[in-house]
Parts: sequence; structure tokens; C-alpha cells
Amino acid sequence: MNRPTTDDQLLTELFVSVPAPQVPIGDDLRRVRRYRSRRRWARASTVVATVVLAAGVGWLVVPSGGDDAPGPVGRSTEAPTEAPTDHQSVRDALADLLGPDRVGEVPETTVWDNRVDGIDGFVPSWGMELPWAEPGQDGRGNLMVDFFPSATPLTCEDLFAGIGNKPTCDPVTGPLPAGVEEAVVIIEPASDGPAPRGIAVRRDDGTVMQLRISSYLAFSGYDAITSFTLDEADLLAISGDERLRPPAPF
Repeated sequence: MNRPTTDDQLLTELFVSVPAPQVPIGDDLRRVRRYRSRRRWARASTVVATVVLAAGVGWLVVPSGGDDAPGPVGRSTEAPTEAPTDHQSVRDALADLLGPDRVGEVPETTVWDNRVDGIDGFVPSWGMELPWAEPGQDGRGNLMVDFFPSATPLTCEDLFAGIGNKPTCDPVTGPLPAGVEEAVVIIEPASDGPAPRGIAVRRDDGTVMQLRISSYLAFSGYDAITSFTLDEADLLAISGDERLRPPAPF
């Protein structure tokens, strides 16, 4: 009788002599998957250990290996995620851009979301009105930010659809902030106080937004503001900030 002389022969004889245990098929499948995962990890680790930098660009050169080959180190395979947008995040961005002493907190009674359940005659929108303060004045005004569907034309006929006495939208012909494709100045007649300051823009990311400051904050108990220390150019300057955006989809 020939005796096994190599390690492989010894292992073969050992496996043949030991009866196979009776285990559920599901357990076997899980063991196989874990084994394959360990093999992929080991193979990937071996490949990564042998990579070289290509021309100092930071890309890793690896041999092709189908689904098991690792991707370039430092490159995420998942799409970047953006922080969720809500009324508070937009308010915080406005406070950062215009000044925390000017922009009040979000009042629950003056936020809206008419993206799905719209109002007859009005363009669907998402936005809010915030208290607005001016340095050295005890009164309070109103800062409104309103977002519209990306296909909304930048005209007062469309932005103020459903309103009888519409303001005038004057296109901006000068330089625009980065990211802004189109802008109009919204001209409204003054009543008792200074005329409101307002703009509307269309950005290259599809955002259509209106920013408006008026001198009176309704139902607040405050007197109206008597003058403004900023104008439409200041509102236009911040309109390209990507933090000012509605929730998706819109």
C-alpha cells in the first residue's frame, strides 16, 4: 500500500476519511458567500499593495480584474450627497449672507410649501417670510424668499400670476453673479414707507428664486421700517449662493 508523501495527498486522505456534517443549505450558502468575500478582500489587498503612482496625478494603476478589481484609491464610488434643504437651512444661509442681526427666526405662520397642492391661479412655490431688522431702528420689515419651478419664465406675468395689481420686472443687463443666468429687478410702488427691494433670478442649476424686502411685518406689533441700508444690488450679489435652494424635487 502506497503511503501519501505530499501535503496535498495527506489532506486528500484526511478529507475522504472524515464524514461530511449535515447542515442546512442556507448555512452552507452563507459560508460560501463569506469565503468569497474574504477572497475578494485578500485579492484586492494584494493588488493595492503593488500599485504605483502614475505621473504624480494620484491615480493608481492596477491590473484589470473584472468585478473584483478595486477602483482608484481616494475616489468614492458613491455619488456625493447634499445636506437636506428645509426652511431653517435657507434661513440660516440668508442670515450668514445678509447678517444675523438683520434676519429673524423662522415663524411657523409664514412658511409655505405649495409645490404639490398649489393654489388656483398661482404658480407652485416654496418659501417663507422672515422678520427683517435695520441697524438703529426699532421697527421690523419683511424678508421674503420664494422658489418656483425651474420652467417658470422670469416675468412678472408668471411670477405674480393670480395677483391683480402686478409689479414691473426690469431685466438686469449688467454683469451677473457666478451661477446666475438671468435676473430681473422687481419694481413696486411705495405705499406709506420706502419702496420694497426685490429681485428674481434663474440660476444655472435650474433654481428660480425671488428675494424681496419690504418695510412692514404684518401682525407683528412692530412699527414699519423707515429706510433700508441695502438695495437690489445687495440681494443680487447673494443670489448665486447654492445654499439658497428649495427641497428636491421641484
